[in-house]
Amino acid sequence: MFGFHKKKKDDKEFLGPEEFFSEVGDTPRDTARMEARTAAKTKETEKQSTMPKHHRRGSISSTAEANGAYSGSAAYTEFKYSARMFLLSTGIILVVFLLMETIMFVLFHTLGDPYLHMLNLADNILAFIVGLAAMDVVLYIYQMKRTRRNEARAIIRHNRLVQPAIDMYLARKNMVVTPSGRDVHKFQVTSTFDVRDMKDMYSASLLIADAGTTKIEMFKLYEERLTRSMSHMAEDIDFSFNPELCDAVLRFINASTYGESALTAVLAYGSDGSRSGKMTVVRLMKDEPAGGSMAAAAPELKNIYLVQQMIRDQERALRDYLIAVKKVAGADPERKFRSEDYE
Repeated sequence: MFGFHKKKKDDKEFLGPEEFFSEVGDTPRDTARMEARTAAKTKETEKQSTMPKHHRRGSISSTAEANGAYSGSAAYTEFKYSARMFLLSTGIILVVFLLMETIMFVLFHTLGDPYLHMLNLADNILAFIVGLAAMDVVLYIYQMKRTRRNEARAIIRHNRLVQPAIDMYLARKNMVVTPSGRDVHKFQVTSTFDVRDMKDMYSASLLIADAGTTKIEMFKLYEERLTRSMSHMAEDIDFSFNPELCDAVLRFINASTYGESALTAVLAYGSDGSRSGKMTVVRLMKDEPAGGSMAAAAPELKNIYLVQQMIRDQERALRDYLIAVKKVAGADPERKFRSEDYE
């Protein structure tokens, strides 16, 4: 039922249907309709109370059964379906044999030696059942191999879109975590760095394509693009045969999700309206000792430490992702995976 509101000067008061109609002046027809609805609702409530608990509408058990919560996993459901089809095929074989026996009896009015005939019938039925079971096993193996191949092809196809995003992300990430005066290893996946090593992240990017935009801004841009590509990959592929790859993808997405607000706050320090705040943060980062912790850091550096933790988690996830994708691509000789550029 929809609720209705009666406006006062500064607040709203929730009104039920009956109060609303009495407030606006309901007609006799409206009153009769409302009484009929109330009576029907009361009758339905009494009917539900007399039903067994698992048959009541909206109960937990009925809802769970309707959603298939007790039907087991997907593999168990597939097994039940295969067993059901096997029994159905066996029943069809038996029906066909009985039909042939009936036709032979009607045409020749004899079944021959009953013992020999039953023995031959049992042998033939057993041979058909064994053949049917073997055929089901062969079909199941073929289906599993085909599913594995399709999953590998889907992973390689998505990786063609994820790979450029990884390259762009690594180049910007390594510029953020590398202070001025050191060489930037653009394709280094995992790195060891402290918060004070990130003190130059508000300076202009070293890449010409970034057109002088700050390092942290470009990092956030390509980090979001890579996260989006990873999300599409996780949504489109089941990862039935590559759970380690699924784990790496989800860990990268989780790290990006948890660190998003901190990265946004760090980026806000470098905005034009927060110049003094940016200078304060940079000064604190320069004074931060090696191996510092967020617990002992100044309040202005809390978000910096969260971003550092996010980058470390993303690095570990990307390392495992690249290893898993290389393994998938190596299983298919026709597929090539570029990994020699990563450190």
